[in-house]
Amino acid sequence: MNLADKAHGRIIHMSFDVTLIPPDTNNPGKTDAAVDIGQGLIREAMLLLKNAGEAEGFTVQIEARQVVY
Repeated sequence: MNLADKAHGRIIHMSFDVTLIPPDTNNPGKTDAAVDIGQGLIREAMLLLKNAGEAEGFTVQIEARQVVY
């Protein structure tokens, strides 16, 4: 029996926030590098969660939002 079967037809919605704070926040530069870093990390995390969920019998829908400031 996989995890999807054990969920008894219930939808599991997960939500969490991750904040990455660099050591030098007093002199911020352009946002392009930070956007690229965030997108790469999000892509890897989403792929991991999607693969894990599908391996356990779930249909996985993922939506991501990123803010760089």
